[in-house]
Amino acid sequence: MLFYSWLSLGALMLCLIALPVSLGTLISRRLRRRAGWAAIASTIGIVVSFVSFGYTRDLQKADLRLCDKAKQVTQNEIDAHPVLSDEAKRNISNHKITLGMTPYEARLAGGSFFYKVEADPQCWPRDSDPLMVIAKQNTQPDDSKIAMIFRNATQFDTREPTTFRVEIRRGRVTEIVAVNSAQAVNSSQI
Repeated sequence: MLFYSWLSLGALMLCLIALPVSLGTLISRRLRRRAGWAAIASTIGIVVSFVSFGYTRDLQKADLRLCDKAKQVTQNEIDAHPVLSDEAKRNISNHKITLGMTPYEARLAGGSFFYKVEADPQCWPRDSDPLMVIAKQNTQPDDSKIAMIFRNATQFDTREPTTFRVEIRRGRVTEIVAVNSAQAVNSSQI
């Protein structure tokens, strides 16, 4: 990979030298036609070299990719909450939601989600923040009905991400069901 970035950098330098020379020869009448093509080729070469150098340089960087960042965030959350059981930690690290998880554990394991919340009217006033209702299920479960919709490839070990619904009752995951994408888009099916 290092070879390609040096090759791109060399081509960039060559084109940067060739461009002013070719533009300078445009002054001469007899070399004008060839110099015009050389100027166009040098300009294209500069752009291509610049882009390819940046691309190969990005691949060489030691920064974390998106997937690795998600794993690091998950690991940081696990480390910050030592009250999680070893089984929950293992499932969260494997990005698998299991029956009996709290909404917090399900969120860590499944990633981003959509939700539908029917708050328990005896515990929550009308128009309560649904995210607060979800969060309180971890410590003070009630009769709220919560559906969380996730999409990932790890829950069912598939190549392509699968959309699935997680039902939460009394603060625990009670059901995990795969849904097809048409159902996931239609919120009335949640």
